[in-house]
Amino acid sequence: ISYSVTGVQTCALPIYKQPTSSLWDPDQTGQANPVIQEINPPKKALAGVTLLTIRGVNFSPEAKYNFVYFNDMQGKIVSATTTQLVVEPPNLVGDSIKIKIAVHGAELFSNIMPYALDYSAKEYAGIDKNLDANGIACDKDENLFVSLGLNKIIKITAREEKSDYINTPDGFFRSLRVGPGGVLYGVRTRFLYQIAAGGASVKPFGKTFTQPVNDLDFDAAGNIYVAARLTIYAVKNDATWKVAASYPLISLNSIRVFNGYVYVAGDYLGTDPSIPKSAVWRNKILNEAGDLGPMELAFDWAAVATANQKMLSITFAEDGELYIGGDSGNAITIVTPNGDGNYVNGQRRALYPQVITPPVTAMVWGNGGYLYYNRKSQNVDEQKLIRVTVDKKGAPDYGRK
Repeated sequence: ISYSVTGVQTCALPIYKQPTSSLWDPDQTGQANPVIQEINPPKKALAGVTLLTIRGVNFSPEAKYNFVYFNDMQGKIVSATTTQLVVEPPNLVGDSIKIKIAVHGAELFSNIMPYALDYSAKEYAGIDKNLDANGIACDKDENLFVSLGLNKIIKITAREEKSDYINTPDGFFRSLRVGPGGVLYGVRTRFLYQIAAGGASVKPFGKTFTQPVNDLDFDAAGNIYVAARLTIYAVKNDATWKVAASYPLISLNSIRVFNGYVYVAGDYLGTDPSIPKSAVWRNKILNEAGDLGPMELAFDWAAVATANQKMLSITFAEDGELYIGGDSGNAITIVTPNGDGNYVNGQRRALYPQVITPPVTAMVWGNGGYLYYNRKSQNVDEQKLIRVTVDKKGAPDYGRK
């Protein structure tokens, strides 16, 4: 409204409006506050890996309306009902993590439950780019032996205490294994080396091989099988060796003995389309003299690997599952054996893809539920020794006596 006095226009007067009513509704009842009654597994789980089942009341049946906090970090809701939430915890480690739940529409958080999350995987003993780890081995007392690019082997106790074990002036070892009596064996170029128990000496064991060698393992009779380019060698305890199996145009990079067979992983260098470009093969152990049967295809890696994903290492769990270490994608792929004990059509799953990263250049089981792997990457900042907690043991290690 405006008006004028003696022809002078004045400003408009405001129109009065009634104030809006309050948004608070005294008759409105909200969602009941959530209550945690129990968590399974009780007390402790693996960070970032183990799915927790939280039981209680007043949860939302829609997963997106539930918020589970681990201290200040949120877990991932996998499924939800009004009385149960299945949650993937964050990669957070601690002995007394506070778990609480908020539900959309409820005014208050739930009660708090203390919980412990342990390492599913951890960087171990400070092994990084400055030490340049290569071959790794573990003895019956959970001591690790690591061959360094600094041309020495160090010993790491189960308490992660490091000490120099022996200098290796000829270079580092691509692979290490603990043999009977605590003697270490390592391979590099065309040689197998023997390192006396306690690190007293290091010297070549036997004559020069005819092919470059990459890995080794023991069988139950004490033979050492050595994986090489195009060849598996069998080495007796008197250091004599023979060609146990030929692998034409296949470069073998990893070897493990399991359940009466020698398994090797390698890359086919030829052009025959009937031969997998990358695979795990096996040869049956025929006798204590180290003789092997013909090669059999155990698992076609090239058929399932992601683009340009290379297979770098293999090992076995006690229950027969095959663990394959890759250079990209999933760090470790687990293959479950078929009913006949082969792996050709075995079911696959990734080990802790949300926690561990490639490459996995070498793996060795501890004596309990730990699997150690060397992450020797072209990106030196990623080079680490990793200890993974696995709810099972490794397959028998015949050298570790």
